Amino acid sequence: MCSSDLSTYDTVVIGAGPAGCATAACFAARGASVLLVESNPNAAKRFAGEWIHPEGARVLNEHGLLEGLDSGVTTAGFAVFPNDGLGPIRLDYPVGATGLTCEHETLVTHMRRRAAELPGVDYAEGVRAQPVGGDGVDLSVRGRGPKRVLAELVVVAAGRSSRDVVSQDAAPEAQVSISLMAGLIVTNSQLPCEGYGHVLVGGPGPVLVYRIDEGRIRLCFDVPRANRRSARAPEWIWRSFAEVLPHPLRAGVQAALSRAPLSWAAIAFRPRCYRTESGVALVGDVAGIFHPLTALGITMSVLDAEALAEAPSLTEYATRRASQSYIPELLSN
Repeated sequence: MCSSDLSTYDTVVIGAGPAGCATAACFAARGASVLLVESNPNAAKRFAGEWIHPEGARVLNEHGLLEGLDSGVTTAGFAVFPNDGLGPIRLDYPVGATGLTCEHETLVTHMRRRAAELPGVDYAEGVRAQPVGGDGVDLSVRGRGPKRVLAELVVVAAGRSSRDVVSQDAAPEAQVSISLMAGLIVTNSQLPCEGYGHVLVGGPGPVLVYRIDEGRIRLCFDVPRANRRSARAPEWIWRSFAEVLPHPLRAGVQAALSRAPLSWAAIAFRPRCYRTESGVALVGDVAGIFHPLTALGITMSVLDAEALAEAPSLTEYATRRASQSYIPELLSN
């Protein structure tokens, strides 16, 4: 089931995406024994977070989770294109600070491998985990009975769709559907401001554009819910957004729309809540979700992990992160 026969750990982390890997690394660095569990390793093969702000990159670098990553692009900030003919407005990171972009599957696969190599971390793949109270987890593999593992702390970091993992005692904050996001990868094209994320306005919704590696650029089109049916046709995306695309990108986008299917993700908002009544800690998107145009998902998850490992109690963790996430949440609204 996993690489260890231990039945007791200091920390059990459910979910081995960026949030879970960062949580495992932060606790292991403090000497904790950690079991990191992932039920569906193929879930990384999807349209999801690829941008890491400088503070997130700092934590991942400090814990060696980016060591050896041979893909991705260093970023200096964002360039906003207001579609008024006056050119982009650059929003630079502080001097000396840089972020990172990387294709989601490549990033997650690398982080899982690095986390599994850390002293004190056991990684179990293809294993379903269900918290039992605040100090136990039932692990199960298809065709076998469950095995119970005890832990001082159980952390759920399995993403926005994993609210059922924390069962009935999860906080009932309402989730609001906002729009849809269409993802497209363009090759053999240039960005007007290389090394920056591009925010294009003036279409039916904003567009986030960034390079994910040397040869590929990701476009994220925000599609209003009212247009969700017609937007499934690539022709609608082209007609609706072509005018706001920078000229160096237009030919590449048109070609990509003609030959590659769009990737889709639902956009929603849910206020952040960092713990459950049973004492299970929540890290990452399961704690709450913002609009992806902020590119905050991975960074917030990683900072959650760092704060949880440093906090003397779950109450202190929840209080601290609620305060620290207030401004990002306000801006994302």
